[in-house]
Amino acid sequence: MRLNSRKRGFTLIELLVVIAIIAILIALLLPAVQQAREAARRTQCKNNLKQLGVALHNYHDVYHLFPWMEGGTSGPPVAELNNNASISGFVMLLPMMEQGPLWTDIQKGRDRDGNPGSGVFRKDGPVPWVSSFDPWRAQLPGLQCPSDVKILGGGNMGRNNYRFSIGTHARNSHTSGAARGWNATADFQITGLFGRQTNYGINDCIDGTSQTIAIGERCKGLGTSMNGNNEVLSGMAVLSALSGRVPDIIDDMEMCRATRDVNSRRNYAPGIALITQANPGSRWHDGRPYYAGFTSILPPNSPSCAVQNVEWNWGIYTATSRHTAVAQFCFADGSCHALSDQIDEDVYHALGTKSGREVIDNDEF
Repeated sequence: MRLNSRKRGFTLIELLVVIAIIAILIALLLPAVQQAREAARRTQCKNNLKQLGVALHNYHDVYHLFPWMEGGTSGPPVAELNNNASISGFVMLLPMMEQGPLWTDIQKGRDRDGNPGSGVFRKDGPVPWVSSFDPWRAQLPGLQCPSDVKILGGGNMGRNNYRFSIGTHARNSHTSGAARGWNATADFQITGLFGRQTNYGINDCIDGTSQTIAIGERCKGLGTSMNGNNEVLSGMAVLSALSGRVPDIIDDMEMCRATRDVNSRRNYAPGIALITQANPGSRWHDGRPYYAGFTSILPPNSPSCAVQNVEWNWGIYTATSRHTAVAQFCFADGSCHALSDQIDEDVYHALGTKSGREVIDNDEF
């Protein structure tokens, strides 16, 4: 007698169970994959900072000083004649960053294809907001943090995620010379390693190069009005009450911190207005503090504030990062560290100064 055999297939319930198991496995694996990717991005960001540290020391070996944050030729901002002393130190570092051809293009004062633009630009380049100068459009991979978002606005200028340390004073980070009060009193001296038309070196690091921040992260803006978490990372508020007042780091900190309610990212204190320009990081070649500097007044990922509703004036420009709960920094000795946004504020202030004579245990950061 012959028995009829019939192939048995999956039932609908069995199929759904299999699909559910696969979905659960994917849900378990995705966070691990995302964490691995972020770890790789964070490592790449740290390597970028390390290379900038090497470039700083190569520059120092040649000139016995670090570059300025902001400098160049003084005078009215006429593109063909001078650059309004607004060129960033990253321009000076180009030969040390394996960007010799770009440096040569800038020294020629012409676009890469030989076009003079509105005229033959001077050596070291025109003012940084001249978009017709082709070298200013260069996107340098070593200045991009891979964890950050792609900037949407800001024209076609070259982007940047890394900034020079101004230190613990918001005042006069965009002025120079005793006539403007830069060195008139201790209240107006730049406490960090970089300033405008001013160069400091290793000998100026009285606190030690291993305890002096040189370069740190700051997020690029989205190029639109503030929204969501970007208000924290690239938003600015205007502290008009600070104008004309003797600098007081504690008062400055508390006024700026009060501009954002932790639970409502759009709750700004009375009398404080948002800066509409949401484009920090939109010009690597622009040396003005909004584009090229950061202060160690408020801890990483805290609010940023300015005293006028324009992006080039001085203010509290806070280090920010897309890495979770930290921002990464290169110190004057070339070492790189990730500092928590919960770091002790006194320790952070001390790390931002080059000659504050503070005593810090390396375990504190």
